[in-house]
Amino acid sequence: MVDTLAELRRAVAAAPEFVIGGQPCLDLANTVEPRGGPGHRRRVARVEYLADYAGLIGWAVRAAVVGTATGVRLTEAAEARPAAARQVHRRAIALSDALYRVFGAIAQGGVPASADLDVVKAVYADAMAAATLKQEDGGLRWSWSPSSCLRVAAATASA
Repeated sequence: MVDTLAELRRAVAAAPEFVIGGQPCLDLANTVEPRGGPGHRRRVARVEYLADYAGLIGWAVRAAVVGTATGVRLTEAAEARPAAARQVHRRAIALSDALYRVFGAIAQGGVPASADLDVVKAVYADAMAAATLKQEDGGLRWSWSPSSCLRVAAATASA
């Protein structure tokens, strides 16, 4: 049997620190280099830091998008449903690319492409459809179960 926690710890350690800036949406957009600048113009080989599903979960834990316990559950769910995990990974890469282009267009004073906004909108809509609103500590909080995250992302991986 696979030691899921040890596997997750390796993935977290492999996630480079420089892609963790405190804003998960920007961090996700910056998991590839070079995306622009001198390296891009020199045609330096593209490095994708979310090379597979384990890398995605390692980054999510390191970026505090999910906690370690959730990371373990997501890793276990992926072991049970590897095809779904591959679809989730592909969708995360598509979202990363779309976010990069959206933020780049805005930063340059332009208008993001509607296709990129559609990717972001679809991921957001799917996530909210799977969310549960719970009362906690005198307020309301959105939450997602690891199984719903994997199921929703896999079901909409072609978006």
